[in-house]
Amino acid sequence: MKVSIRSRIREINRKVAIDLLVYTLDEFERLSIESSFLSREVIPRGRTVYAETG
Repeated sequence: MKVSIRSRIREINRKVAIDLLVYTLDEFERLSIESSFLSREVIPRGRTVYAETG
């Protein structure tokens, strides 16, 4: 059964507060080098809830 991303986010958000960050691969690579917040807080603690394979 296919579950939409939106419904998964709603399910998670009912249990805990979340901040959803969406970046392209190029944006993520640039921000992980330039941004101290992203590299200090998000990368070590964040979780990937969906990643497109290709």
